[in-house]
Amino acid sequence: MILFCITAVLGFLLPGYLLGRLLYSRMPGVTSFVLSLLILFQVIIWMQVCSIRIGVVSVAGALAGVSVLLGLFCRRSSTCTSPAPSDAEPVAVRRLLFGAVVVMLVIVAFRLAHAPILGADTYFRWEFLARKILEHGHSLYTGTHAGAG
Repeated sequence: MILFCITAVLGFLLPGYLLGRLLYSRMPGVTSFVLSLLILFQVIIWMQVCSIRIGVVSVAGALAGVSVLLGLFCRRSSTCTSPAPSDAEPVAVRRLLFGAVVVMLVIVAFRLAHAPILGADTYFRWEFLARKILEHGHSLYTGTHAGAG
C-alpha cells in the first residue's frame, strides 16, 4: 500500500513538476498536478494508438519513462535552475486568485452535495467501462457478447 501511494504521488506530480521547470513556470509545484494529468492523458492516448495494453504496470512504466526523459532534459537545460525571485505579485492579484479558487470549490462542493451522480447510465460509464478497459487493455470495447449473432 505504501509503495502504491509513493508511485501514485510520483506519477501524478513528478512529470508535471519537471515539465513545469522546463517551461519556466514560476510555481512548478503548483502546476505539477495539472501538467502531470496532461502527460497521463497523452500517455494513455498514445498507448491506445500504438495498441499497447492499458494497465497499471504499462502506464506506470510509461510515466516513469517520461519522467526519466524530462529529468534528463531538465538536467541538461539551464531552465531548471531556480531563478532569483523577482518582484512579488501584488496582494490584490493573490486575493483575486484565492477568491476565484474559493468560489470554484464552493460550487463543486454544492454540486457534490446536492447531485453527486445523475443519470441512469452512471454505473455503466464509471464502473463497467473502466473495468472492461482494464480487462481488455484498450478502450475499443463494443459490448457485444459471444452468443449474440
